[in-house]
Amino acid sequence: MGNFLSFLKLSIIIIIIYWLVESTSESYSTFKHKLTPKKYRREIQTDTHYVCWTGGYDSTFRVCQLIHAGKRVQPIYLSMDDVDDDKNGLIRVQRKNKKNELQSMEKIRHLLKEIYPQATHLLLPTLYINKLVDPNLEIQKCASYLYSKLGWFSRKVNQYERILQIAFKLSEPLEICVENSDDGLGQSIKNFVVGVERNCRLTNKLPDEYKCACIFGLARFPVIHLTKEDMWEIAIKDGYETMLVHSWSCWNPIMVKGKSLPCGTCDMCRHRIKLF
Repeated sequence: MGNFLSFLKLSIIIIIIYWLVESTSESYSTFKHKLTPKKYRREIQTDTHYVCWTGGYDSTFRVCQLIHAGKRVQPIYLSMDDVDDDKNGLIRVQRKNKKNELQSMEKIRHLLKEIYPQATHLLLPTLYINKLVDPNLEIQKCASYLYSKLGWFSRKVNQYERILQIAFKLSEPLEICVENSDDGLGQSIKNFVVGVERNCRLTNKLPDEYKCACIFGLARFPVIHLTKEDMWEIAIKDGYETMLVHSWSCWNPIMVKGKSLPCGTCDMCRHRIKLF
């Protein structure tokens, strides 16, 4: 009798869990049908390029590429502490490289002005976003679906959802500098974009399964067709490869003899190419 009751309790628990999963799945299905993708489509309004700059390799390449071409750049940096912060996971992942990124961007800005005098007025003061005010709940839910159901992000709380929240409040699409890669957002998004460079955007014809990706209509993907090696070759040809050397690509910097150095083991370090 005791074994039967235990079995019965276990069966009830399994049924409840299954019901909850199915209910969640159904709610997502219902939610997707209510989405209005047109709401997330941004058209280019000005000659200014709004670039999400982190001081990293890809975004630094894009900033340099634009300045070299004589284009005006408005850098945007997400300064809030909970970017890429997995608070709900068993292992907390939190950015430890903010200071390094800020120093890298300042150094590169200074070097750009030395090489390109026009950078003084072309590279606008960085817009630092310190707090996310009144986030769009629909964007949050779409990002959660892309994370949990489609595996587009490695963390539930991530920079891309925050970038799209900022872009939703702007009249101009934000440039997200993800490279042509076989993992991460680059792998996920490259099958759903049309156009090149500044005009590279999300297609309007998304399969139903990927309808939640419509939130990326707020962005542009200017380097999605380039690998890091491609960027390095372009930088050498155009003469700003030094800037890429000074970019910062490490999640968990370590202190060695009072100096902050890349850890060499995190994903960002492993994906960075050897420049010399």
